[in-house]
Amino acid sequence: MAFISSKFPIARIAVSMLFFGNGLFIGVWTPMIPVFKARLLLSESELGLVILALGLGALVAMPIGGALIARYGTRLPIIFNSLLCAPGLVLVTLAPDMAGAVIVLTFFGMFWAGMDVAMNSNVIEVERQTKRAIMSSCHGFWSVGGLVGALFGGKTLFLLGETGHALFWMVIFLLLMSYALRKMENEPPSEEQVSAGLKIRFPRSILPYMLGIICLLAIVPEGVVIDWSGLLLHEERGFELTTAGYGFAAFSLSMAFVRFTGDYFRQKYGAVNTLRVCLVFSITGFTIVTLSSQPTLTILGFFITGIGISNLFPIAVSAAGNLPGIPSGVSVSMVTSVGYSGFLLAPPLFGFVAQAYSYTFIFALMPLCLFIIFFAMYPVRYADEGTK
Repeated sequence: MAFISSKFPIARIAVSMLFFGNGLFIGVWTPMIPVFKARLLLSESELGLVILALGLGALVAMPIGGALIARYGTRLPIIFNSLLCAPGLVLVTLAPDMAGAVIVLTFFGMFWAGMDVAMNSNVIEVERQTKRAIMSSCHGFWSVGGLVGALFGGKTLFLLGETGHALFWMVIFLLLMSYALRKMENEPPSEEQVSAGLKIRFPRSILPYMLGIICLLAIVPEGVVIDWSGLLLHEERGFELTTAGYGFAAFSLSMAFVRFTGDYFRQKYGAVNTLRVCLVFSITGFTIVTLSSQPTLTILGFFITGIGISNLFPIAVSAAGNLPGIPSGVSVSMVTSVGYSGFLLAPPLFGFVAQAYSYTFIFALMPLCLFIIFFAMYPVRYADEGTK
C-alpha cells in the first residue's frame, strides 16, 4: 500500500474519492428531477413511482453486490458498477416516456447501489490495513459530494441544458473514478470464497440482521427529516418558507461535519460508546423538535439531531464488515439492504400517518425508533476489530 502519510494513505484518499463521486452523482440528479418531471409530463404520483424504481433497483442489486465481492474482491465490482453507473443520468435525459424512465432508473439504481456496497467493503479493508477508523469520514465525503452536486448542478443544468448537464457530470465522475480506481486498496477473496463460486448468500448468524435493524432505525429518521421537516415547519408550525428550509440545512450541516470527527471518537472511545452518545444526541434533538414551537429552538433541535444521526449508519456498516465467519461483502450487502429499505418504506408509511394524525406525531415517533437501537447494540462492538 502506497502512503502519503500514516494518517492519509493513498488507499484512504482513493476510497474517499469513490464516496465523493458516488454522492456527487446523486447530488446532480436532484436538480434534474423538476426538469425531468416537466419533460415527461408526469404527475406527482407518477414521479413517485419513477423514483421508486431507482430505490427498488438499489435493493435488488445489494445482495448481488455482496456475492460479487465475496467472489472477486472489491476492486472489480467497483470498476464494473461505476462504469455502468456513469451513463445513467445521460440515458435518463433520453428516456422518451415514463416506461423508459423506469427501466433506466432501475438499472441506474442497481449499478449505483452495487458501487455503494463495494465501496463500504473497501473501507473496511483499508481500516484493517491502517488500523484506523475511517468509515464515518468516508460517509462525510459522500455527504460533501451530494452537497457539491446539489449546489453546482442547478447552475450547469441552466447553462448546458438537461443532456449537457448529465454529460458534463458524467465526465467529472469518470475522471474521479479513473484516479481512485488506480490507487484503491483491493480486498481479495479467500480461497474458500473462490471455491464456493458466485452465489447470493444469506448469513445464518443473527448478528448481521441485528446490524441491519440498527441501520434501518438510523436511516428512517434521516428520511423523515428529508421528507417531512419542511412541511412540519411551514404547514404545521406556520414558519416562513425560508425558515422552514433551515431545519434540514441545520441537520445536514451538523451531520456532515460530525462525520469527519466521528472516526476520532470511535478510535479513542470505541464503537459502542460512540454509538451510545450519538443516540443520546439524536433522541434529544428529536424531542426538542417535537416539543418546541419556537423557530430558533426547533432549528437547534434539528442541528442536534444531525450530530446524533451522523455516525449510526457508518458504525453499523463497519461492524458488519468485521463479523466473524462471514465475508465482509456478504454481511455489508445484507446490512445496507435492510437499512436502505427504510428509504422505500418510510415515505409512504409516514404519509398515511401524517394524514391520520400530524407531522408532529411522526417526529414524536423517532425517539422511540432510536431508543430500540439500545437493545440491538451487541454486534456493534465488532466495528473495533478492524482498527486493532
